[in-house]
Amino acid sequence: MNESKTLLQKILPYQNSFILTFPFLERYDFITCGMILKTKSDPTKTLLRLIGQKDPKLAIPEQRHTKKILPILNEDDLNLLEKESFDGVFTKLKNIFLCVQVADCIPLFVIAFEKRMVGLLHVGWRGFVSGIVKEFLTKAEKLFKIYPEDLIIVLGPYIKGCCYEVSCGVAALFDRDMLNFNKNKIRLDLGKALFKELKKTGVKKQRIFLSPDCTFCHPEHYFSFRREKDRSKRMLAFIGISEGS
Repeated sequence: MNESKTLLQKILPYQNSFILTFPFLERYDFITCGMILKTKSDPTKTLLRLIGQKDPKLAIPEQRHTKKILPILNEDDLNLLEKESFDGVFTKLKNIFLCVQVADCIPLFVIAFEKRMVGLLHVGWRGFVSGIVKEFLTKAEKLFKIYPEDLIIVLGPYIKGCCYEVSCGVAALFDRDMLNFNKNKIRLDLGKALFKELKKTGVKKQRIFLSPDCTFCHPEHYFSFRREKDRSKRMLAFIGISEGS
């Protein structure tokens, strides 16, 4: 598989949790980035212990499968998370750790190394179709003069085309090469569609990394709403700029 489509990853145990890390990002020591997977404890408490920063701030939006993106320009902007729902956040501030919760949808990590910005989007099919990627890119350019070619994108584990069955109505919203037709069932690979969309916007192909894991196929590590229905818990994806950077 092409390197740009493969996310080199490792899963580490941590206090009754699994932490998914991205080794190829470790050389950029100003960011802390990963996912807290199956856990017996509160994932936000696990994250706070893991970060080890002094008085870190967590930005955890209420998600509604929209294209709404919140730029965090100062700490007061965190108060907006209590008043409105968002499906993406980004910042250049240190010691503010952006989070989204997932259990089949795509956690899309955004890093602009040269311009010291990080972002995190929650992408399901509704957010994708409504234009969450374009919305993020528009805001990043307007506020920080950051362009698609500046970005590195990581797509964390999600439900892949082997398992993600969709209705005819949803399938009609996507290009046919993103779909798999088999035994009167239609399956969608949303990550493949997102990869194509990112390239169209100008993100460099070699800077887009996809996790090889399907959340539905690996119950030993991942929660999956499609597999567990209303019993499913959520995993916590996070990214932030370290205080000492």
